[in-house]
Amino acid sequence: MAVCLYSHHIIRSNAAVRRRANLLMSLDSCQNLQIFLGRVSDVETQVYVQTDRPDHSTTYSWTGSIEGPYIDGAHTLPAKVPFRDLGPGATVLAESVIPDGCIWTPDCPAMYEITLELVSGAGEQVRRVQVRTGVQTFGVSKSSFYMNSNRIVPRLVHECWIDHCSLYDVRDERLWIYSELPGKSLLDETSRLGVPLIVRATTEQLDELALWPSVCAVVLAGAENDRLDTGQNRLPLLANWEPDSDSRLPTNSTSWADGWIVPIEHCGAEHLPGPVIFSDNLDSAQQQPLQQLRGLCDAMQTRSAKGRRGAGFLALPSSAISPP
Repeated sequence: MAVCLYSHHIIRSNAAVRRRANLLMSLDSCQNLQIFLGRVSDVETQVYVQTDRPDHSTTYSWTGSIEGPYIDGAHTLPAKVPFRDLGPGATVLAESVIPDGCIWTPDCPAMYEITLELVSGAGEQVRRVQVRTGVQTFGVSKSSFYMNSNRIVPRLVHECWIDHCSLYDVRDERLWIYSELPGKSLLDETSRLGVPLIVRATTEQLDELALWPSVCAVVLAGAENDRLDTGQNRLPLLANWEPDSDSRLPTNSTSWADGWIVPIEHCGAEHLPGPVIFSDNLDSAQQQPLQQLRGLCDAMQTRSAKGRRGAGFLALPSSAISPP
């Protein structure tokens, strides 16, 4: 399993930049395990691992390391950096500081392997953990998307059109994938190969999806709002937007949204929120070449330049007016 480590929501340039907050990760093999980031810079990346004490009658400590980076199809010089147990406390906490850490990007999907053992004071191994991680930040600021502090314009294709092509081809076309409830195989392959995803999901799936560095944002339905704790979000959230008679946003059910997916025919509406991903449709009965799908995204960019500038573009099957 790949795990995405990400930093706190921050305020930058007088605009709210939604970044992934501290990752709280639960694994079937290690209940209540948390892996999260401290400071991330060009010089070093702080990685922490924490778990509840199995009991309070004895002491426990972490021993292990983080090793990497590993990049699919590339030769790297992996370094193994030990974890340092931070001593007794309410939980068992350890820290590793990666010098010159590599950030996960589509061009360089750097992955790290964490291997840890939880050991009792008597030297007994209580738990063993082995996970793959990626360090990635994706957020919003005003009307744009940012990945690792760089403005980015996603061009997305629906997953129904990638069944007959390689993810390498998708990556080479610099396309992203829009997926409805993706399986672990797609999450793993896209994280390893550097193909970003925007996925449709429910609020109950947010924590699980946040474990994967390829998942950049999640599309939720407005009806989910009353069950959403916005203070706990660790992924940017998108909503579908349908204008009312005055081309205004019905904000009563989507106050949580960080961005929007809007049919391209409404690109001239005056009261669009931002950032906005414009969508358009092609015949889903035929397999569409990736170049044609990218061409549709490029055409939407040209069309939207006359009105509200798009932050991203999404090619959908004709069976869907907007993402379901």
